[in-house]
Amino acid sequence: MKYLFVFIVLSVILSGCHRENHLGTAIVKGNVKVDGQPAEGIDVIFVPVSADGLAAYGQTDVNGDYLLTTAGTNIGDGAVPGEFIPTFTKVSLEYDQRFVGRLDVVPPPPKVTHLIPEKYSLKEKTDIPHVTVVRGKKNSFDFELSSK
Repeated sequence: MKYLFVFIVLSVILSGCHRENHLGTAIVKGNVKVDGQPAEGIDVIFVPVSADGLAAYGQTDVNGDYLLTTAGTNIGDGAVPGEFIPTFTKVSLEYDQRFVGRLDVVPPPPKVTHLIPEKYSLKEKTDIPHVTVVRGKKNSFDFELSSK
């Protein structure tokens, strides 16, 4: 009886660790290539066209594959259905080494170098077509970017 009680308590506790998908998101995945090659470490953000929509985000792996997540859901739960502007960012940050570790001054912001063209990160300038995420459908979107 004692072990049954422990089992029930652990079951209740562990079942609370998985957050319910209360936003009704749909799984969204795909692949990103730059100049025909898989692109690792690119931040993928689906910016909603609707002002009241929620953005979804992910990052490409070594094969260029990504899986989106919406804030407030479990990792990989996807995006809320709707129309999105896909954006892509990959940057390198260079910090002024004279300020590293110092707590007596506010350091200047790091130098940002875009490793893919900045236009892909700006919803107003990107030439990537909008995508529509639909609940109950396969939402797989592949993208080919140019380094120029």
